[in-house]
Amino acid sequence: MTKRPRKKYSQNPHSQKSPKIVQNPNVYEDMQFKWGAINKYIDYDDEEWGWGKVLINSFFDKCLAFLQHYEDMSWARMKKEQHCHPVALKDITKRAQTRIFKLYGDIDDLYQVKVEGKCRLFGRKDRQIFYLIWHDENHSVYPGGR
Repeated sequence: MTKRPRKKYSQNPHSQKSPKIVQNPNVYEDMQFKWGAINKYIDYDDEEWGWGKVLINSFFDKCLAFLQHYEDMSWARMKKEQHCHPVALKDITKRAQTRIFKLYGDIDDLYQVKVEGKCRLFGRKDRQIFYLIWHDENHSVYPGGR
């Protein structure tokens, strides 16, 4: 049995090459807000922000009603809502930064959604979907934020 010679690849890409799909990241701004809760992101265990401490009736009475209200909005409209915006990791508390890094590695930012009073939901925005991570009852993840 003889080995086939390996194909040689150039280290320098051709200048004529371009991505097959060019997509503007702002394309999702006009799409409807959607949300989800998947095990990949959701934090059940944190003593202050984890979903393990949230009572089911509290979720249905408060969080779900607000999430359903936001589903009628586009992401562009969400940005105009008070207390609904992206949050840079450098701006959250050190404990929150440490927890995020421990759970998810190096991510760029979170998205904050207001629920009621001080209560905020934090998650990841992936295209048009907001994935839940934390339930912050006392506004302590991003206390200095708007």
